[in-house]
This record gives sequence, C-alpha cells and structure tokens, in this order.
Amino acid sequence: MGARLLSDGRFEFPNVPDGQYIIRADHGRTSRSTEGEFGVLPVSIGGADVTNLILQTSLGSSIKGRLRFETYRDSKTPNPSAIELSPIPVDVDASPSSPASANIQPDWTFDMAGITGPRRLQLLRAPSEWALKEILINGVDVTDRSLPFGRTDQSLSEVEVVLTDRVNEVTGRITDGDLKPVPGSVVVVFSTDRDRWYPVSRFVRKVLTGTDGTFSLIGLPFGSYYVVAVRNVPSDGDEAWQDPQFLASLIPHASAVTLGDASRVPLNLRIATP
Repeated sequence: MGARLLSDGRFEFPNVPDGQYIIRADHGRTSRSTEGEFGVLPVSIGGADVTNLILQTSLGSSIKGRLRFETYRDSKTPNPSAIELSPIPVDVDASPSSPASANIQPDWTFDMAGITGPRRLQLLRAPSEWALKEILINGVDVTDRSLPFGRTDQSLSEVEVVLTDRVNEVTGRITDGDLKPVPGSVVVVFSTDRDRWYPVSRFVRKVLTGTDGTFSLIGLPFGSYYVVAVRNVPSDGDEAWQDPQFLASLIPHASAVTLGDASRVPLNLRIATP
C-alpha cells in the first residue's frame, strides 16, 4: 500500500494488518543512467501503532568503467547504443523498482549513479555476434557475483566489462509425435546448476521456434544446460517462466548439452508435455 504523505516529510500508513513489512521510499530515476534517492526500512506490526519512524534516503553509489572487445573473427565493433548494461537487483525489496542503464560513451567508458542494494552487473542487450566473457573490478573476476551498493565508499571506478565474439550457439528443430514441425513453440534452455536460476540470469534463456519449427539461441555462457521445448510457458508476468519451480518441472522432459568456447550444438527435439 502507498503512504499518506505530508509536505514536511511525515508519512502514515493507515489500517495496516499485523505482520512484517518493508517501507520503501523511491524518488524515481532522474535519468536513464541515474537512480534517484532511495531508502528502505523494515518494520514489524503487532497489535499497536508504530510511530516516530525515520526513513533515511541515500544518493547511492556510482559505477564507472570501460567496455573491452576481444575479437577473434574480425567482428565489427558495435555501436554503443546497441549495448545495454544494467545493475540488476538481487533483492527487489532493497533496491528501486526501475534500475539504471549504463551511459556508454563513444570511447566505451560508461557510468551509472544512485545505485542502492545488492546488484549483479548484467549485459542485457548486445548484437548476436557478441557475448559477455567476464566482468572485472581491479582485475578481479566478479561476473555473476552479487555486489553491495548504497554508500559512497561502495562506489566502483575501475570496472572492466569484456565482450567476446567467440559465442556459443544452440540450434535445432522441434517436432511433435508425428514428426511434424511445431511452429511457435517455446524452447527453454537453463543451467543444470540451480544456483544460476536467479531473475534475469544469463544462464536461463528462451526462444520461439519459427514457422518451420526451427530455432537458434546464441550467446549462452560455457557450462552444462537442460534444453526442452514446450507449447507455452507461464504468462502471469514477463519473467514467470523463470520461476525455479517451473524450471524444475521441465527437467524430466529435457535433453542435456554442454557448451564450451564457441560451441555449435545442433538438436532435434520432440515437444514436451510437462
């Protein structure tokens, strides 16, 4: 529920049932690359009014660094506008609801500001011939690691995001029991390591099959994966298909593949009915 706000900064939540709550104050993004002031306060309600709370907002931390491209196939360096890098919240209660996206300059330096709460730096968008290789901070690999933000002394200034054109690709064709192609079905590829089933994980991907039942999925990191084709996925929210319970239900119907460096894996799969 939203608070009743007064001009002097006081707030009130009326008629709150007993329980454990999180109070969040979010000023909203001031630009695409800067999140606004944010604060969070846990509170317990147990049969009596809770008064005189103080919720302190913060300007958050900044993140600065550079993108670097490792070219093995003479791939063309993309335009900065084709790349999207964002600090994705690990705990949605501890971070604003609209994460920043890095401001990437023509010299491939980037910056973000106002970052609060535990985050993973993630490459959300890049041309298909490029994939994330690693993220380094002062030479230390922090790829896929949760990092703390919120205070000025938690700001980062030496972040290096490395992209490579040695990308993995999984291709194939989906058929039904009569060996007929199944257009518009959904191919879900997800890591065999359940610790990697977190929201917006680069180890969990899906793609629709074409009119001839074929599919191609490019840019998965090296590792072992389950691959399964289904007619549809949960639709109650854009990321509902990434729910660990749903992914676990797919395992008995899935094939397993291992991707290395620049692997090309062809698959022919039957549509599953989990």
